[in-house]
Amino acid sequence: VKNRPGHIFNLGHGIHKNTPVDHVAALIDFVHEYTATSDVSL
Repeated sequence: VKNRPGHIFNLGHGIHKNTPVDHVAALIDFVHEYTATSDVSL
């Protein structure tokens, strides 16, 4: 949006319904921490 780099991390249909919630939370935390401190996108 308006020359701002970024990405969308979407779990959507790519996550199994039996995935433990704490695993999903850890993944989301990782993405937030990594992208907040890195100039490189995943």
